[in-house]
Amino acid sequence: MGAVMNSSCESCRRQLRLILALIVCLMPLADVAVAGQATAAASIIGQVTDGTGAALPGVTVTATSPALQVPSVVTVTDAAGEYRLTPLPIGIYTVTYELVGFQSVRREGVQLTVGFAARLDQVLSLGAVVETITVTGASPLVDVTSTATSTNVTQAALEELPTRGGARPPGSPRWHRGCRTRTGPRRRANRGRCSKG
Repeated sequence: MGAVMNSSCESCRRQLRLILALIVCLMPLADVAVAGQATAAASIIGQVTDGTGAALPGVTVTATSPALQVPSVVTVTDAAGEYRLTPLPIGIYTVTYELVGFQSVRREGVQLTVGFAARLDQVLSLGAVVETITVTGASPLVDVTSTATSTNVTQAALEELPTRGGARPPGSPRWHRGCRTRTGPRRRANRGRCSKG
């Protein structure tokens, strides 16, 4: 009976070793998946100052967008006047800056793409009357936290790409199905046979 028990335990140990080896092999894949998700999120960062350039702590920064699953994302600037809204899903945002005694500022049309960190520094002016300034038509945002190059392709651009077997654009060469040569004088001279050159 001891021999049967030893072989049974040995079998369990082998299975346990196999499972542990499999887990160790799959761990790097889990890290890659988590890293990919971490870079997919976008963020809005920046600093809020007054007209003299002094940092403004306590400014309420609110981001709203149809891309959010909640009505808005809110943060407050720290002692250096800096703030960070992260992680945010890709989309177009409206960012509002509010502090008692200052004019509120609203920035519209802030577009975030995958992995993009938009830096929005804002200057608030003193104001006795409750007033909101809306900023539109601002210069394009630059991701100051990354040196990576990326290209965003719109749905309209994807639809204009030629597809295999689809209609060819006017003026483009026609290709013969049986061989990868263009139709033209050389093909006609060979009477339908494919040739190199």
